[in-house]
Amino acid sequence: MPRWMDNPAGRLGAFLESLHSRNGDKTVGEVLGLAEDADEPFAVALRVLEIGRLARATRSSVEALPDEEDPAFLLQHFHQVEALVKRLTDDVVMAAATYAPTDLFAAKFIVPVPLDGAALFGLEAASRALHRCCPEPAIGPEHLDSLIHDVRELIDSVTGSPALSADAKTFLVRRLRDIETALLGSRITGSVDLEDALDCLTGAFVRREDIREPGLLGKINTFFQRLVLAAQGAESIAGATTSTVGAIEAIARFQGGQ
Repeated sequence: MPRWMDNPAGRLGAFLESLHSRNGDKTVGEVLGLAEDADEPFAVALRVLEIGRLARATRSSVEALPDEEDPAFLLQHFHQVEALVKRLTDDVVMAAATYAPTDLFAAKFIVPVPLDGAALFGLEAASRALHRCCPEPAIGPEHLDSLIHDVRELIDSVTGSPALSADAKTFLVRRLRDIETALLGSRITGSVDLEDALDCLTGAFVRREDIREPGLLGKINTFFQRLVLAAQGAESIAGATTSTVGAIEAIARFQGGQ
């Protein structure tokens, strides 16, 4: 299935594919796009509930397609996908509620996905139709890993900076963690959380002088410029990121002139 992450059917298909191909080299958290320090099994249970919302968003988005896309045909076998997601959700939530050991909990993600070819074809066709008719802002999966790595390096720079107070470090790490979480979760939830996280960081640099450490500003500016390039074709992300770059550059110039 083409990995179109700009619509819920594409993100759902990518998740099911990763679930199906999971092996000993991938943790449950990696499959679900969770932070490395996420608390299992509860963080996993919450993310799987988001998969349920993603399935509902897929159905409602396809139903809203124009008649010429034949929504009824696209959804003909979608009940199989919904049944799989419900079974997975029920199993995982039950495991979390009963404090199942992590190894038993992880086993829920090893069982092959029981979907027939018609259901998979319908999901792929739905993804194609949504990609064509109403794509959402998205960052391609080919950019996500490097951007997540960049954010983690920024967090290390913040925690190791002698110029920042403990309070400033805590605040910046929280904002950067929000961006990391949004990037990780974008494989499932899309770009809405990322846009919010970018807005929060932009506002933080405007409001708080104590976090404007010059060396850090340069590193963050470089990261956001890379994010702009990765977001080409995703106007709302690129626009928000370009605004952030402009704000950071303006702040840096202002400080340099003082």
